[in-house]
Amino acid sequence: MSSDEDLIRSLGEDTFLWSPLLHSRVKSSDLLENKVVLLYFSSHWCGPCKTFTPLLCDLYKSLKSQNTEDFEIVFCSMDAFECEYNHYCNSMPWWCLPFQSPVASRLATMYKAEGIPSLVVIDRDGRLITRDAVSQVACDPAGLNFPWRPRSLVELLPEHYLHADSGSERLPMRGLDEKYLLLFAAGQWCRPCRHFTKTLAKAYHNLIRHRQDFEILFLSSDADQESFDSFFGQMPFGAIPFGERAAKAAIANKFSIRRVPVLLVFGPKPACGADRPLINADARGIIEGDDYITEFPYRPKKYGDLNVTTHDINTSKSIIVFSEHCDNCEQDDIQEVLRCASDAYVGSEDVMFFWVTYPTPFTQTLRDALRLPARQQNPIMILLDIPDSGGFYVSTCEDVSIESVLSFLNQPGTRLQI
Repeated sequence: MSSDEDLIRSLGEDTFLWSPLLHSRVKSSDLLENKVVLLYFSSHWCGPCKTFTPLLCDLYKSLKSQNTEDFEIVFCSMDAFECEYNHYCNSMPWWCLPFQSPVASRLATMYKAEGIPSLVVIDRDGRLITRDAVSQVACDPAGLNFPWRPRSLVELLPEHYLHADSGSERLPMRGLDEKYLLLFAAGQWCRPCRHFTKTLAKAYHNLIRHRQDFEILFLSSDADQESFDSFFGQMPFGAIPFGERAAKAAIANKFSIRRVPVLLVFGPKPACGADRPLINADARGIIEGDDYITEFPYRPKKYGDLNVTTHDINTSKSIIVFSEHCDNCEQDDIQEVLRCASDAYVGSEDVMFFWVTYPTPFTQTLRDALRLPARQQNPIMILLDIPDSGGFYVSTCEDVSIESVLSFLNQPGTRLQI
């Protein structure tokens, strides 16, 4: 969002907020202008909310007494019963949206508040600071870094790291400044993490024989030091010390790490002192393939195998060619066509180019959703546009060539609906 006016417009300029503590009502536009705003999505029936709300109350009172940052919290209720809503509001020292206000669900959608409790922080200029301030409160209960404005990765990384070859000795993080940095977010409790760790360890051994200008650091989501030690003991690379919980939470929040495993790739620290550039938000698919040595440092491609890609097809248009029942030569030709079409495509929209050469439960589910034939000897090309409410298009051209792919993109034909 571009300004504080956008937030007020979303709330509704005539929307009234009320304070159970002050027994008063005020227009949102009068209260929130030029302030940091925290939207608190919560509910009386939610156990984690009942645990978190007292922590937020303590932080609110402490910050208000310090008067270092002009801010307000707005409670966005998810309660179903007014009596529970009223009871819950009485424990809150901040301002509240009315019971069952349609504004609450609108704001939850706008700021992608997933689950409760959820605490979204919006800066004075209307820019989103964080969607996950619940974890910020947990790591910074005194609000020393409030309102948790984003910091660079270089600022967030601790001063020292561990390495499998150095035992318990802590090494200076500045020693990695000129190297590519790969952050491996994972936890021992996660079965896919344990599986991928073996693949990543093998890739690390192979890659280190070809180049020494990189390092991998394990970013742990384990619950305790013992689990961290056990899991890190299986890794041949480095790690951010388990005790650096605030750094871990801040990095996870900055790069929206909501699931594990994830492998982020960053460039070396620029000599000018700027932040490390993010090269790839998740390079697992490359590590799991055969090209991780030649493809380093894993700059994202606009094409790939739909069955192994880590790209989220929900976020952009995608050309997908299904060729599960074509022979190997034809499949190879299709892959080359899509690579070339990706390079040749010139347009304002972000478009991915995928091929499907073998059936999996995922691609079969997608076929069913697109109402495609179960078995088809000829390739089928579709344009999937999930951001457009699940729209898609099916090509009528039997020949998959660079020209036919680009022509299909420009004139896809009749829109269908998933």
